[in-house]
Amino acid sequence: MSETAEQTLVRILKGIVEKKGPGYYPVGDLVDQLKIELDEPWINSTSVGRMLRRLGFMEKRRVANRSEVRLTKKMIEFLSKRFLNNEKC
Repeated sequence: MSETAEQTLVRILKGIVEKKGPGYYPVGDLVDQLKIELDEPWINSTSVGRMLRRLGFMEKRRVANRSEVRLTKKMIEFLSKRFLNNEKC
């Protein structure tokens, strides 16, 4: 079974939080990483923003004319259990 875009995004978010810790991260960086993983032409900041909203990331901010989303360890653990077949965080 192949991964959906949301599953891939959750895997990317999990990796970011494990490496850098929780905090605010630019949506543009997430778009770039998702484009590399999926190689799909439809991926842009709007589509990734919608995926993040569907996943439950509502806390965001605008800094220096770019959008950032807040990633928390608790939210990533919840999404990992839900989307990544109970992989341990």
